[in-house]
Amino acid sequence: MNKKSLSIFALSFVALSCSAQTNAASFPLNFDDGYTILHSNAKVDILFHNDGSAPITSLAYTVEDISSGSISSEKTLTFTDAVPAGENGTATFKVPAGSSVGVCQKNVTITKVNGVANETAAIKASASGNICTLSEKMPKRTIEEEYTGTWCGWCPRGTVGIEQLSEKYPDTFVGAAFHYDDEFWFSEVGYHDGFPQCELNRHANVDPYNGSTGSEPLGIEKDYLKEQNILPFASLDMQAVWADNSKQKIMVKSNMKFVYNTSDEFALLYILTENGLSGSRQASYYSGKEEYAGDPYMAFWYNGGSTNVYNHVVVAFAGRENGIDGSVSSPVSVGMEQSYDYCFDISGNSRIKDKSKLHMIVCLLDKTKGTIINTDFGEISSEETGIRSVSSSPSSATYYSLDGRRLSSPSNTISIVRHPDGTSVLQTR
Repeated sequence: MNKKSLSIFALSFVALSCSAQTNAASFPLNFDDGYTILHSNAKVDILFHNDGSAPITSLAYTVEDISSGSISSEKTLTFTDAVPAGENGTATFKVPAGSSVGVCQKNVTITKVNGVANETAAIKASASGNICTLSEKMPKRTIEEEYTGTWCGWCPRGTVGIEQLSEKYPDTFVGAAFHYDDEFWFSEVGYHDGFPQCELNRHANVDPYNGSTGSEPLGIEKDYLKEQNILPFASLDMQAVWADNSKQKIMVKSNMKFVYNTSDEFALLYILTENGLSGSRQASYYSGKEEYAGDPYMAFWYNGGSTNVYNHVVVAFAGRENGIDGSVSSPVSVGMEQSYDYCFDISGNSRIKDKSKLHMIVCLLDKTKGTIINTDFGEISSEETGIRSVSSSPSSATYYSLDGRRLSSPSNTISIVRHPDGTSVLQTR
């Protein structure tokens, strides 16, 4: 290389060095909807990329309200584990609620990286998304609809996932196992895309053990907690009682209170599960499988364990796909309270073996979005509740308690009104 060429190379190297970024971060994608209440913050997970050469140990950011143009004060996130150059990281950003109930668009901008000005262009350093602001925070439960089969050698990990979450979060996690092509199968459910697999609130489709992590032991716990952080549009409280001494019908009363204004269409769906059902022995590919050595959750299966007893097995359902028509009036608005009574008929259901081990699940489905907003579940009570058998003439009605005693008045009763199409409507007094 001659002297002139060497000089040009040196100048080019200096120019390249000057243009290289050291402390720089960008957002590859916009963020998913966040949920919060008035005068609070939504916690939103956003993917970011390290565009610089220095590992990222902290980010500072601001949030702009698109409608008003107001920009928040700068906030800082500090990471225990630095994000290396050229790699992605995920951070939880606090995004302020809107000024009123409803949807507002927000823009998050990374202003500093490692305490100095972000060297990435502002347009790449910003991500936008919607924040849904609710009037108040309501209790939330998350349902896992698991797809499994006793013939499936990979499905024990789904069994472990659903049992562990039920144990860890007995008040907020709800499990429903839909079996395929075995003695517990409903042909109406059909084939699911892969086994084992599950849906959380019909919002996240993930592995029922590793979750979206791909390989982390009980990684589904992270997905469950993420779903729990999505605030519900409404509360949902359910009470289920036996309607007759022979336990052929279940009366289910559901109460809802909405904390959001929306024109979305909603409906209730019902799932009945049973614990302790025995059947074919569960196939397993996990005995001595190297990658599960030392995994405390999978130890039973790794050590050659087997079972033919199953929990959370779906034994009946109603309105599973699109909910029960007319169960929720739409549109809904802040403060609106609704209730709906449903008679769940299990007469002739040969799948059910022990009625003391049944659990009723009720889900509030957003039909517009195809996701489950909230869920409630519980055992079926035998507490005394009067039942009124209604004929074509109200004057001919007689009243009975659950234990068969005739009552003198209709107070504290539930009217079962039968329609010609075979459906039943309950009216509580």
